[in-house]
Parts: sequence; C-alpha cells; structure tokens
Amino acid sequence: MKKLAFFLLTTLLFSIHLNAQWKVCNHGVRIGEGVCFILDSNNLYYCARDKGVYLSTNNGDSWIAKNNGFINNGDDYYINYIIQSLAMNGNILIAGTWVNGIFLSTDKGNSWMQKCNGLPYDPIQSMYDGNVSSIVFDGDNIYAGTDWGFFISTNNGDSWTQKNNGLLATSITSLAVKENNIFAGTRYSGIFLSTDIGNNWSPKNIAMGPYISQIVIDGDNIIACTGDDGIYISSDNGVSWTRKFSWNVMGINSLIIYNDIFFAARSGVSYSTDYGDTWTDISEGLTEYDIETIIIKDDYIFAGTNSGLIFRAKLSDLITDVKEDEQNINTLITPNPANDFLIINSPYSIGKEISIYDMLGTKLKTFIPEGSGTRINVGSFSNSIYLIKIGEIIKTFVKE
Repeated sequence: MKKLAFFLLTTLLFSIHLNAQWKVCNHGVRIGEGVCFILDSNNLYYCARDKGVYLSTNNGDSWIAKNNGFINNGDDYYINYIIQSLAMNGNILIAGTWVNGIFLSTDKGNSWMQKCNGLPYDPIQSMYDGNVSSIVFDGDNIYAGTDWGFFISTNNGDSWTQKNNGLLATSITSLAVKENNIFAGTRYSGIFLSTDIGNNWSPKNIAMGPYISQIVIDGDNIIACTGDDGIYISSDNGVSWTRKFSWNVMGINSLIIYNDIFFAARSGVSYSTDYGDTWTDISEGLTEYDIETIIIKDDYIFAGTNSGLIFRAKLSDLITDVKEDEQNINTLITPNPANDFLIINSPYSIGKEISIYDMLGTKLKTFIPEGSGTRINVGSFSNSIYLIKIGEIIKTFVKE
C-alpha cells in the first residue's frame, strides 16, 4: 500500500500543470508607464516613460536609476523629459523623447546629452516638435522614427537628416531592418519600405490595419503587429501579407519570439506555438493587465505595465506544458503491447535516465541510453501494465 500510494503521488506530481507565478519586481524603480526593455549581456535595462531609465544586474531583483542628464534641481521623482523609445549598441544608449528630441549616452546610461541637430524645432514653444517613437541601429547608421518622419544619423547622433520621399504619412511608430531593407510602421497608413537607407519609400500595406505598433523580423519573415487587427506576416518583403487574427489577441503592444514561440502583450500576456494561428493566455497572477512591453532573459519573462509595475515569471513555468506535449508526441514506444522487447524512439531520451516501474511503484530496471533508438528486453516481465519514465516523460506499455 505504501508503494502504491508513493506511485500515485509521484504520478500526480508529474501531471500537475505549473501555473505561471507572476511577481512584482519594482524595487528601485519609480512607478511610471512602461516603454521598453533592452538586454545588454547579463544586464537588463527598463525605460519608464516619465521616470527615466533603470538598470538591473540581477534579473530584476533590484534596479538602479540611470538618469544623470535627464534630471535638474535634484528632483529625481519626475525626470524633465518623457522618454518614448530606447535603443542600445555596445556602450551607446539612445533615448527618443516627447518634444525634447533625442538623448545619447556613451557610457551605458551613466550620463546623457541632448543630440538634436537637424531635428525640427519650434522656437516659439522652445521645444522639438512631436515624438521620437522608434530608434534602430544599423551598422554605422542610426535611424529615428518620429512624428516628422524618418531621420538618419551617420555620426553617432551629432546630426540628423530627414528622408521622407514617398512617405504618405510621416507619423512613424516603429522601425525594423532586414538586410538592406528598412520597414517603417506608421500611425495612420500601415507599413512603408525603403531599400536605399531611407532616400525613397513605397507603401507595403495591402489590406492591413492602419496603426502599426511594432515590426519584428524573424528570418525571412516580417511580422507587423497592429493596434486592433491582429498580426500580419510577409515572407516576400511586404509584397503580400497573411493576416493572423484571434479574438483574445486582437491588438499587440509588444511581441517577442523565443525558441519559435510567440509571446504577445497588451491585455495580459499570451503565447502561440503555431506562428500566431492560436493563442494561449498566461496572465494568471498578474494584478494589472494593460501590458506595454515584454522581454525574455535567461529563464525569466518580464512584463512592464501601463502604470509602471514590472512583473516577472519563470519562463519554464509558462511553457512546461508546451515542451511536455511536444516531447510526448515525439516519443514512441513500439511494439505496444510487447512480448519480448520494447524499442523507445525519442530525440529526448539521449542522456536521460529511463526507468521501468510496475503498478505497485517498484522500480524494475533503470539505465541511460546512448542513442535515440533504444531496445529494452522485457521478456522476463510478467503479463501486466508497466510504466516507463523517460526524464520527465511518463508512458505506459502492456506486456503480453
């Protein structure tokens, strides 16, 4: 009876779904609307719109403000500028703001200086017009998507040149680079493409929703996220698009791809294992669902919210069922029922301990295979039902 109870408990523990445990990790960060995360080797940067830039070196356990140059008069609660975008290349960080142009740091955020030469300036209002929504590094060039269109700098932000020829709408919300192609998502008119570093633009938005929140490059595919019309995917540089729409993921603020799994955020967080055809919600545990940005670092996924809260969950908790489903599908035990032998075919069995148990929980055999096709002699077993444990995978077979 003890062995049976142990066996049933073990089986139950292996079958439990590990729900995501989202936890707030805001220690050291002023509450402010989230803009984006940026990875830098082992470090993680977070941008809170009116509270500035923060750095964590310990997976979000604590954060350090990096706002020297954004703050005057010693008041570090509100910075003097509203940051709308952030990009990084080596030691260089660039921040785009609302009505205050562009700021640059050459020491990973320890100090900032304004770099606005060439940006439209309103002398009456004493400010730079509009919003810098997106910044992208491309080799020696830096691209800025703004309310005034597309700008390029070839000298680390010392000067900027406007290039809007062919742009039917100049309010750019997102930029992405794929080889020699620059894609610009706009607020009102879909996507535009330039193949000559912004000198000329052409529309690439057939049947697409007008507001583009983000553009993601995945190999040969361009993925356009919209405000309320799902995602669109193109494999021919925007000549044609395939719409992927789901009622639970209509609008997307932030999309990341990790191990071929899509993670999307807006009203909570969801994931898709079939390239956006279907989505599974993983928001359980979040106390706020208006998510502005997400990122994955190591075994953690981070979510920044509209109110400025930062949540963190273990990625392995979120995708455990996905991995186990894939592994179970690809693990075959033949013949089943068996007489003299079994063959286990599984790419996941190599180097994993394989154990066979009877229905009382007694371990009868254990070994570690060297290849994916493993032959096991079961001729001496009594006719019954047996359990095979391959790593974390549990299968059954019948001996006749």
